[in-house]
Amino acid sequence: MKTMHRKARIALASGMMALFGLSSVNAQTSLDFVPFETGGVSNVADLDYIDLEALIVSEPGGVSISIYNNSTIGDPYITSTQPTVTKIFFEDRDGVLGNDVSIVGSIWNVSFERNDSANLPGGNSISFEVDTAFVATPPPTTNGLDPAESVVFLFSGSVYDALVASIVSGDFRIALHVQQIGMNGEDSAAFVTVPEPGSALLGLLGTLLLLRRRR
Repeated sequence: MKTMHRKARIALASGMMALFGLSSVNAQTSLDFVPFETGGVSNVADLDYIDLEALIVSEPGGVSISIYNNSTIGDPYITSTQPTVTKIFFEDRDGVLGNDVSIVGSIWNVSFERNDSANLPGGNSISFEVDTAFVATPPPTTNGLDPAESVVFLFSGSVYDALVASIVSGDFRIALHVQQIGMNGEDSAAFVTVPEPGSALLGLLGTLLLLRRRR
């Protein structure tokens, strides 16, 4: 029954796109992250300066997901080398991403490898189910995402509309493990995307109506 409900939500979002005559080519969705595991942080206020973002874009033949560390160098305890994203986790309860994923973009000193058995600190507390995971290659604090760095994943064969529906329903989430937090860089925390389904759906409908009027 639960699977049927999820399929119905996907069909609803895709149906809305069709109803308004829209194409999801070049469509994109941005998600912010909030901390959920802060047991490794001595001063929780340090997390206020960490700015993380996921950008989901419809691509020919699939969907790309870019992870950005937008933390501003010069903010308290933010330098060019810390805080650093060292693990990236995807929860895909609807199975909309598939298993064909590759890294298609990063700068020279960013290096991740797939490891679906990687541990997400505190993941059980939010019932996060890891479907796909990437970890920075050793040493992780050197090869992870420092401030102003990013990495791009391409999920071939994925459908953007279905992914948006899964985000709205809360069945798709992204989590990050961040190290080198605080004055001495000894702390770590975990972050997750937590969209509000009601607000997200209203935002999606508002965008569709706006685009409808412009046609």
